[in-house]
Amino acid sequence: MKELKRISSKIEGSILVVDATHGGCLLAEKLNEQSFDVTLYDLYGTITSEKETKGIKVIKKIPLSMSYDVIVSPVHSPVFNPLLDNQYANILSFHEAVRWLAVKNYCSMLNKMDIIEVTGTKGKTSTVLMLAKLIRDPLVYTSSIGSYAKIDEKSERISGASITPVKFLEILDLISQREIPLPDYLIVEISLGFIGVGCTNVLTTLDYDYKIARGRLNAVYSKLSSLRNTKGIIIAPFEYMDRTTLPDNRNISTYLRSNDFNNKILRDKRARVFTYSARQENGYIDVKIKERHGNAEFLLQTKISPILIEDIVVATITLKCKGFSNEKILERAREITTIKGRCSLHICGTKKIIYDKNAIFEPSIVENILQWADNIEVSKVDKCMVIGGQRNFCGQLDEKKINTLKKVLEKYGDWKIFYGGDLGEDIASYISKHGPNTWKLISVRDGCREIDNGQLIVILGDFDSKLYDMLKGDGNGNQEL
Repeated sequence: MKELKRISSKIEGSILVVDATHGGCLLAEKLNEQSFDVTLYDLYGTITSEKETKGIKVIKKIPLSMSYDVIVSPVHSPVFNPLLDNQYANILSFHEAVRWLAVKNYCSMLNKMDIIEVTGTKGKTSTVLMLAKLIRDPLVYTSSIGSYAKIDEKSERISGASITPVKFLEILDLISQREIPLPDYLIVEISLGFIGVGCTNVLTTLDYDYKIARGRLNAVYSKLSSLRNTKGIIIAPFEYMDRTTLPDNRNISTYLRSNDFNNKILRDKRARVFTYSARQENGYIDVKIKERHGNAEFLLQTKISPILIEDIVVATITLKCKGFSNEKILERAREITTIKGRCSLHICGTKKIIYDKNAIFEPSIVENILQWADNIEVSKVDKCMVIGGQRNFCGQLDEKKINTLKKVLEKYGDWKIFYGGDLGEDIASYISKHGPNTWKLISVRDGCREIDNGQLIVILGDFDSKLYDMLKGDGNGNQEL
């Protein structure tokens, strides 16, 4: 916390907060409450009213003269990036500023809760939801589908969906104002790294990397950098670390041992590293989990969808490290057949629709979903997939990924394949230029009726809700995965 000591209630300082879109308004407000002179840089031009910033000074362009004592900027920012910009020594990330504010304003409350931070490139939401199902004690959790309080086994939505680090401050406010009881556990899903207040820090995976800061930085570096700020133990399924390659062709295990990282945190007694293997048996999936540097083995059984096995394994490991008994974990895991996530199966009469708004950015996930879908029985074999949707801030499809996606789609040439949205147009344009193909891509506009007549429909990408609602119709039996 060296940089955070620069910000102190005893120091009169001026602070520039960069980016009003991803929690910057609330962060500026919280810093302003500490009697600092705060200016908010509206990087993406989203502020239209002074009410949004509660009177805090807003600028729309990069200042010509830098007279600020501290700059607070998110790790995905293309300007004043705390991981890239060495011109100013006093640039803090949103994660660091949130940590400082949380400790300063809510220290006694933080010490009364068991805080679990969850980050990674994939699987964050599913892991949080698994933890919420496996833990029966009072808890609060934040995720990409909303923030919830679970008291007496009933979940109540308390706030909207957000995984920016600043969301943590909003939840602490709700708890401190006694709008919800003080929970035993606070589980926080965080984008692009750890805040650094958790008793337990869960790194779900670093397998699926993507670009941030307008292509200047890989998201995996942000998450690895944030490990320096953690306290408590770190939990990770480390087969990912050996096989995941960084842009410089080193795997992550090598990087963590290098001078670039210069930290022993993942080799010391605070790190719990696990591997696992799974097989289908008697209607259950049997999972054998083993600690990498120990003899302990644990058998897990679940009926969860195979595409979510890695997430329930990470959640199970977390609770095992927190002292939950094998019997208690096994009993609860066997009860879990589904979770409310961003991948969903909707059963509408004889029609079955699978929808995953993020899968299109990672071809291996597309393949996992299609393998699973291909085994679903329908009344007649009429399979459609729709790919594309809108471009996503947190995901990118580069030439390498599109070529890999093309190879995946070639395996499912008996499906009718449609594209739509800006991202779909990008994919279709690239594939048409780099043929030949054994299958045909059809635009959603031209194939709407065919899609609607499909018996098994897989939607991959963040699409306009009109398409989704039309396909879903008035059917019931929706099953969230």
